[in-house]
This record gives sequence, C-alpha cells and structure tokens, in this order.
Amino acid sequence: MLGVGLVHGDGATWSVVSQADGFPSRNPTDLAVSSGPRGQPILWVASYDRGLFWRDAGGWHALESARVQSASGVYGLLANPGRRPDVWVGTRGLGLQSVDLSSWRTIDESDGLPSPEVNAFAADPADPASVWIGTARGLATGATARGKRWPCRRR
Repeated sequence: MLGVGLVHGDGATWSVVSQADGFPSRNPTDLAVSSGPRGQPILWVASYDRGLFWRDAGGWHALESARVQSASGVYGLLANPGRRPDVWVGTRGLGLQSVDLSSWRTIDESDGLPSPEVNAFAADPADPASVWIGTARGLATGATARGKRWPCRRR
C-alpha cells in the first residue's frame, strides 16, 4: 500500500512495519519469497522510492547493488524458487535485473528488451526457462538459463 508502508498479519492482528522496525520505505510495491543459499526462506520487498530489500532471520537488509538501488522505482518481483537467480526485479528505467544474494545481472535494451521500464513479468508456464516481460513499449520474452545470452524477442 503506497504511503502506508509494509503491513504484516499474523492471523490475529495486523501491524505496519515501519522505519523503526528496520524497513526504510513507506512505499512497497511488491513481495516475493525465494530460498537462500542454505535453503532458508528469504522475503524480498520492492519499493517505489528506496530500491530492493530482503529479510531473513537476521532482519532487514538493503541489497547492496548500486544498479538496483539507483532505480527510480522497483515495480515488481518474480521469485525463482530453487533456481538462480533468486528473484527477477522489474525497474523503472533500468530494465530487468537478475538478482541473488551474491550477484546481479541487468537485461536491458542492448539485450533486445523493448524498453528499460519493466512494468510486469511472469514465468512462462509452458517453458520454466523463459519469462514474459511487459514493458512501456511492448511485450518480450527471453530464456533465463544461466550462461546463455539473453535473446529477447519482441511480441
């Protein structure tokens, strides 16, 4: 909910996770859960104004990627449980980011993405190695397999 912050429910009560709790943004835009290096669950939170954050048993952490943090907005997340990257990050102006806790990769117009503004994306149910990407200038799809060049195809 933009302007209110991150809201957490435990089945009985609801509470706002604030800056005092370690989450620095009042403008979360999306959530995703992936598995960490030792199989532990990691909660990823995108924010419109402060970049990308993750939470594990140790609390909240800012992703230390100047590339992701400099995005004027992170619109969406897509978890990739059990595979790398941990999460796909759709940004406003910096393309699609392939992110895990140790590295990241940018997929942008030089890779065939129609626009650097990624508004939505989803895994292809017919091909788990592909992702559909909705941009400000149209739809694209590309293979996510590691070690391969990202061949975006405009649709």
